[in-house]
Formats: sequence, C-alpha cells, structure tokens
Amino acid sequence: MPLTFDGGLAILIPSLYSFEYYIKKRIPSRVRFALRAAFLGCVFMKIMIAVDSSSDLHEGMDCAPNVSLAIVPLTLQVDGMSFVDEPGMDVRVMMDTMRASSGATGSSCPSPAAWAKVFESADWTFAVTISAGLSGSYNSAMTARDLVMDEYPDKKIAVINSCATSGQMILLAQKINELIAQGLSFEEIIHQVEDYNQTLHIYY
Repeated sequence: MPLTFDGGLAILIPSLYSFEYYIKKRIPSRVRFALRAAFLGCVFMKIMIAVDSSSDLHEGMDCAPNVSLAIVPLTLQVDGMSFVDEPGMDVRVMMDTMRASSGATGSSCPSPAAWAKVFESADWTFAVTISAGLSGSYNSAMTARDLVMDEYPDKKIAVINSCATSGQMILLAQKINELIAQGLSFEEIIHQVEDYNQTLHIYY
C-alpha cells in the first residue's frame, strides 16, 4: 500500500522481509551494522559522549553522525574565588589570582546535577571521567546515572573511569566515537572500551 502525504507524494514501501533478506545476502555484516546505526541514529536516537573538563577537549572533536560531545566542567577555587573550567574562563585572571594568593588552592568536581543534565539529554550516553583516585567526578557521575535511570529506565548510560586524565580521556572518547560509527551495540561498545582502557598508560 502506498503512503500518501498532503503534497500528493506517494512512497511505495517494499516487503520488509524481502528487503531484509536482500540486505543480509548482499551487504557484509560490518557494513550492515554501520548502516543500521546511521539509520537508527538519524531517525530515532541521540547519542552523547560526555567528559569532564580535565580531558582538555574544549575545542571539541569530530563526532560520528548524530553523536554529540558534552564537556562537564570542574571548578577551581583560589583565595575564595571560583573559576569554572570552561572556554569562557579568564585564565590570565586565574593565574594572577593564584600568584597573589597565599592561601590554599583547590578544585571541586562537577555536581551530580551537572552530569544529570547531560544524561537526560540523550538516549545513549558514554561518560568518561578523570581518575576516581584524583577526583570525585566519577562518583558524582555514577550518582547522576542512578538518579536519571530511576526516572528514565529506557536510557542507557555508561560511566567509565579513565584511571587517568587528559590525553587518555581523549583517546577513550575517540575510541567510543569510532565504535559508535561501526554500528556496535551499546554493550559491545562498553566492553571494547573497557578492554582498550586496560592497554593505555600515562607516564609522568
């Protein structure tokens, strides 16, 4: 049966079974998965790669179709002043304040609310945080994940402890993006990224 729209355009839809049989016979599986991901992403899903600002990804990265990058900022405290680690932060003022200060300087991780806002905006979210041994960002993201999943149980949210910072987080974000583009399932992406993370090491 044709579908007729107000403009008079009719689109004939072939048998789904015949089409599926043709696709399976003629197109390699990896290409099928990539096409499926592209189709589902364009039509149905919004996918997010989220990192905290210790990743140094402020200038972004090239994302696969229908994939967005979100950066959740940490906050620096210097002599009673707070500097949010985002592109608009005045680094010169922060450095001048640090030089003039005789007090302690510290940082605070993103709040669960900040992570939750990102998680609520996508169907699939892959969050990569600075090492849980260096910051509370991972625990904050896990709290946000639980809160959002309670309210939106159909969402899929993975929180990955990079066990490092900066460059390693960038590599993990790029790997996630690459696997999404291949059309892998959410669970397979998590599995491969966790394995990949075990191969990465930062030397100081």
